[in-house]
Amino acid sequence: MKKLAYTVSAFALPLLAFAQVSNIQDLGNTIIGIINTVLVPLIFALAFIVFLWGVFQFFIAGAS
Repeated sequence: MKKLAYTVSAFALPLLAFAQVSNIQDLGNTIIGIINTVLVPLIFALAFIVFLWGVFQFFIAGAS
């Protein structure tokens, strides 16, 4: 349970730095920046892992 709390706080604490926005445009730019730097690479990494798993299943596991 402590590990979960530490993990959640490690991801949540940097978001406190984004709490000080002066207008809606800064908030939008911040959200877009988070999407571009965190979400997009994460989605590409997951897609690449799934692709490699499919290649493994097709060539290695399918050879049996």
